[in-house]
Amino acid sequence: MKRMKLVIGIALVFLVGALAGSLGTGLFLRHKMEQFERSRHGGPERAASLVKRFTHDLDLTGAQQAAVRKIVEESEEKIRAIRQQYLPEIKGIIDQSFALMRENLSPEQQKKLDKLHEKLERSHGPIPPERTPAGQK
Repeated sequence: MKRMKLVIGIALVFLVGALAGSLGTGLFLRHKMEQFERSRHGGPERAASLVKRFTHDLDLTGAQQAAVRKIVEESEEKIRAIRQQYLPEIKGIIDQSFALMRENLSPEQQKKLDKLHEKLERSHGPIPPERTPAGQK
């Protein structure tokens, strides 16, 4: 009986550890994916990440870090403006491509393509307004 309790206890400890590890890993991966998604479109998160990386890799002084931060933030703003300017044109090209593809597909395939197009728009859509730096439009 004591041996059975010991085996069950060890199994429970192992199971709880595995569950805790899985939960922790899942939360960590979700956080990293959200962080990546935020930084993917640029903005303050990406600028801060770049400055942090440059500071570490180049061993920047405080003054150098401030200068690099200003340059990176200005560059990010220029890139964001260009992206916003051309986003409608890019979306038009993508929409046109999907329309042309539809012409070559069966009705069932068209439905699947429409779902893929919707999924693409949801996951890679334009930069939402909340991702633009504060005070800038």
